[in-house]
Amino acid sequence: SHKEEGVKLGLWLHDERTRKRKGKLDISLKERFDDIGVIWNIPMKQWDNMYLLLEKFQQREGHVNV
Repeated sequence: SHKEEGVKLGLWLHDERTRKRKGKLDISLKERFDDIGVIWNIPMKQWDNMYLLLEKFQQREGHVNV
């Protein structure tokens, strides 16, 4: 977890993501996080990144046999 001025930002953001997932994060706070680009679903973002790489490979090579 990254520390900024002695505060564990990663842990704090993890807790905020948990609050959102449980429906306990105020919408105004969610919007503030959205405004600075917080990614709420890390596994889905990672999947999207991998898919884009596969798509790029397919366009270059003409297949997806990796």
